[in-house]
Amino acid sequence: MKVVGNRKRQALNFGVVLLISLLCTFLIVGIDGNLRGILLYTLYALIIGTSISLGCHLITSRLFRRESWQQNPKNSFIYIVLLVTAFIMINVIVINVLWFYLAHGVSASTLFQDRIGIFTMLLEFVIGVIIYLIVLANHYAKHIATHYENISQVEKELAYHRYETLKNQLIPHFLFNSLNTLGGLIYKDVDKAEEFLARLSNIYRRILDFQHVEIISISEELGFIDDFMHLNKVRFQGQLSHTVQVVNVNQYIVPMALQLVFENAIKHNVVSAKYPLQITLIEEKGYLVVQNKIRLKQLSGASHALGMKNLKARYSRFTEKKIEINETDELYTVRIPILLKA
Repeated sequence: MKVVGNRKRQALNFGVVLLISLLCTFLIVGIDGNLRGILLYTLYALIIGTSISLGCHLITSRLFRRESWQQNPKNSFIYIVLLVTAFIMINVIVINVLWFYLAHGVSASTLFQDRIGIFTMLLEFVIGVIIYLIVLANHYAKHIATHYENISQVEKELAYHRYETLKNQLIPHFLFNSLNTLGGLIYKDVDKAEEFLARLSNIYRRILDFQHVEIISISEELGFIDDFMHLNKVRFQGQLSHTVQVVNVNQYIVPMALQLVFENAIKHNVVSAKYPLQITLIEEKGYLVVQNKIRLKQLSGASHALGMKNLKARYSRFTEKKIEINETDELYTVRIPILLKA
């Protein structure tokens, strides 16, 4: 359907060019002009019109394919108009110089000294710019409408992902495992049990706080990770550890991004006395890099894939940088972009 639509639009554009070419021809040679003159100037006008149409289409299409135009639509519009205006001017001059030299033996210097030649090129330039501005305004309005529709869709998906994050964190195995661990601590070490309960309370308080927040500071996320890892370290009794080397804690990140990566590492890898799990977090060239050795359990990767898909969708709202995942035989690495502004 899209191909058919493009063909119809191209046919319509060609029809408009042909019609305008014929009108310009009769303006130049008159209705009483001989057949040879009419055909010759129709060909001339078609060359001018078609070259302008194709050139403007190529320039506009290429610029609209770039994502940068959406960040500053006003400046992008001005840039496109200036670029295309310059193209139309150059195109009109070049084709007229070639046409009058090849078809009539008129040199460029003679053409530019002739008032009719100057008027003809000026008329073609003005008509070309006016037609292009009309087409561009329509094209631009459609792109802007599509852009805002996409933003609206992303916001809806973002709200859904936030809800899913909350739901998936409040209900699943983490709470069950935490309560089991807490039940064992109560009879062994009351002080540790109290700290464990306080940390668990902090985690769910943060989850509720994060539900309606799109971006948080790295410092807040690291506080969340500290509580999360404390509970898991108690659960695995010293078989789990992590290190953090992050300097720019006042920059930003999507809520619970690190928590998802840490949780996946714990969930999908063996954690035992024989194979203790070490998770490292460092800051590297605008990314937070999480890394661990791979000792996979025999588990389905569906939930992991869904969680990462949701995280990538949330990140696409704020940056063009992608979350990078690299897996070797020994190491699993996730690179999460740091957001510079809230």
